[in-house]
Amino acid sequence: MATYCSQLLPRKQSTNTNQIKKHDSDKLNTPFTVATWNAGTLYQIEKFENVEQEMKRMNLSILRLSKTWWKKSGIITFEKGKFIYSGDDSHKRGLGVLLNKELSENLEGFWAVSDKV
Repeated sequence: MATYCSQLLPRKQSTNTNQIKKHDSDKLNTPFTVATWNAGTLYQIEKFENVEQEMKRMNLSILRLSKTWWKKSGIITFEKGKFIYSGDDSHKRGLGVLLNKELSENLEGFWAVSDKV
């Protein structure tokens, strides 16, 4: 997998060692679970609550959602984590990533590239 990724995105060489952050090695070895879900739409709040319940039931750390139909982009903080989303202005397309509380505490930033990335 590393070879495939390096062909797509060449590794950027950093000359500034201050940019590299040191992390607790125990946290780096903590396993987490990831899933994807074609949401169809999360335009109604009840559907979003259903997604939150399923994430908890399946003990997921990261849930990637497609076809959210949310406008624009942003981050919403909940008691159980964060929802990062990106979409267009027409309530069509869009995607999102739901992070559990533990992972969301380590989120340092987010920028939307498009309604697909």
